[in-house]
Amino acid sequence: DISIVVRAGGLDGDFIAHPLATSQVVLCAAPQYLRRHGQPKDPVGLARHALLIASLGRMPRAFAMTNAGNLDARQRGTTVEVVPERVVLSSHNAELIRAGALAGMGIAALPSFAVQGDLEQGRLQRVLGDWRLFDVSVFACLPSRKQVPAVVRAVLDFLRAEFPGSDCDPWLPMEAAAPHHLRLAA
Repeated sequence: DISIVVRAGGLDGDFIAHPLATSQVVLCAAPQYLRRHGQPKDPVGLARHALLIASLGRMPRAFAMTNAGNLDARQRGTTVEVVPERVVLSSHNAELIRAGALAGMGIAALPSFAVQGDLEQGRLQRVLGDWRLFDVSVFACLPSRKQVPAVVRAVLDFLRAEFPGSDCDPWLPMEAAAPHHLRLAA
């Protein structure tokens, strides 16, 4: 068996973990939501919007956003604490959060692998793209190194070849360092 595990932070457990990729948690919303409510200009403005949050571990009441400085190098590294005024949906189920975002319920915070196709097709749009929440790590996990069937080893070899374990996000088309995009169902 191979389990694909997504975690913010490290892993602990009695298994063998192979790091595959990093996925950035991005903010996105349906175009109709943004037409009705406007695009937030900064994290303070984000706090006043309806938010949909995929709980990846314990999601704190307030969260930090860091400016990546892609447009304004003077603000690079600035961190702002956001205290949401209206979280309309919070769930461990990323598909539920994604469905809410697609339905125009609010601005979602989701891993890039969950929304890559929606961003490419224009069903969702990035919000505050210069600001970063956090990344999650994607691992292929095996129960043991012993007696790994050939088919499992072949799948693991394929995954390790497709995802070299780097820090770039292979699901974000904006990442110039990403060599290609591989879709995984969320």
